[in-house]
Amino acid sequence: MLVPCVACYSRFKAVEKEVKEHSKKVHFPYKGNVPIRYALDLFCDEPILEEVKKKRVKPLSGLKVACYYGCLTVRPPKVTGIKEYEILNIWTD
Repeated sequence: MLVPCVACYSRFKAVEKEVKEHSKKVHFPYKGNVPIRYALDLFCDEPILEEVKKKRVKPLSGLKVACYYGCLTVRPPKVTGIKEYEILNIWTD
């Protein structure tokens, strides 16, 4: 499931973790086979990143970049599953 809202993503991930840990409280079998992803994270997939690079008109080299993706996309790591939540990813050529 691709979630465009960071607050919604955070809630979906929190509920997913809760249901996985306390599945006996849920009145239906939860299998967990629908991955929950934040929409911006989709652009980190290599095939999509390569397509973006192909369509780029102006080089991005030399730009100073400050990334803000919202802390709810990576925190709390016990809920989101992000291992290196303090690392800033910057696209380079």
